[in-house]
Amino acid sequence: MLEQFLSTLDEPYVLAIDSPWGSGKSTFIRMLRQQLKNNGFNTIHFNAWESDFCEEPFVGMVSEVTSALSKLPGNQLSPKTEKIKAAGKQVLKRLIPVGAKIATMGALDLDKELESVERAMAGASEKIAEDMMDSYGESKSDIKCFRETLEQFVEGLGKPLIFFVDELDRCRPSFAVELLERAKHLFSVNGVVFLLAVDKTQLGHSIQGLYGPSFDAAGYLRRFIDMDYHLHPKAHNRFYDSAIESSGVKGELSRLGDYSTAKRTGMHSLLESVFSGLNLSLREQIQLLSRAAVVLKTIPSGDAVFDYELSLMLVLRDRRPELFRRYSSGGESVEDVIDFFCSIPGDVSDDLGEITKAVLIVGYKSLSESQGELDLESRSDELKGHVRKMLSHGRWNMKTTIDRLKMAESFYS
Repeated sequence: MLEQFLSTLDEPYVLAIDSPWGSGKSTFIRMLRQQLKNNGFNTIHFNAWESDFCEEPFVGMVSEVTSALSKLPGNQLSPKTEKIKAAGKQVLKRLIPVGAKIATMGALDLDKELESVERAMAGASEKIAEDMMDSYGESKSDIKCFRETLEQFVEGLGKPLIFFVDELDRCRPSFAVELLERAKHLFSVNGVVFLLAVDKTQLGHSIQGLYGPSFDAAGYLRRFIDMDYHLHPKAHNRFYDSAIESSGVKGELSRLGDYSTAKRTGMHSLLESVFSGLNLSLREQIQLLSRAAVVLKTIPSGDAVFDYELSLMLVLRDRRPELFRRYSSGGESVEDVIDFFCSIPGDVSDDLGEITKAVLIVGYKSLSESQGELDLESRSDELKGHVRKMLSHGRWNMKTTIDRLKMAESFYS
């Protein structure tokens, strides 16, 4: 749906992907950008925070534009790319104070141009007013030239040029504000669409830090942003496959020959349900999965993985560490652990509930080293069946799983 919306835009447009910190904005725009590229869009990615050291945002923005466009297939538009770069230099000379030269050293090959500006500014003070008036007219002309050159370039692309800006809310307030101004005024060209990944609430606080607590930050941002796109609170569920891969879990399970088994035996269903029920952000998901990857790295190829038990214990240790300690020591806490998992909304307490209970009960037997029969009298027939099946197969070993987890803790605690 978002791709369809973007494809219809032929005017200058700024869209904010608004979502709290850690909710998956960067992953979302990375996936969206790849999808757009696969479907013939030309895209540019600009990490604003990584360019925060620079006094003038326009330096990084033009550099990213010319770098990305010069890599187009066949580089057939190279002459036009050079025209954009040249026009950008002229605009930049009007924007950057001479004192900021050191901050942009080497960017866009501006040394010679800036030196000439320094010499010009070294003139007599009585000429300053006249120079400023002349400079104003020249600035308007240079900005118009830059826009026209960029617009001619974009017209030849056939689809909107999508400019992704990430990590804007992490920048210095002054840098963030100036970047928004540059995007809105200097890149206000038909067919150029900005997608800003931002926590608008946090950005608003930064702006108020710059202009004062009574400043209308929301109203100010509306001057620059045409529309907000809010990531749904559950949108991170769609990113589970990406989290599994980026955390290293998929690679380790594949090494152990257990990835397809993990999908069949319910590890993925369990984790997706837990992540959704606990409303974990994408960042929290990846942190937890990265710990799982560390544990998996300690398992030699050919050994049993016990992925379901590992998933349960990682979640328990992360969310209820004291309960994890008591359970892992074989204390009288199996019912408390069952209650915790069954309190998680969604499939953990529904479709996966009886399986989870069975794993925890059988696991408790191995941890408490009890030789007697499990008391299943009050349990459901379904649960009794799961427990007997697990005991007969003998592959469920919670003690081994917890030992592995504790051994790996020194790597990430």
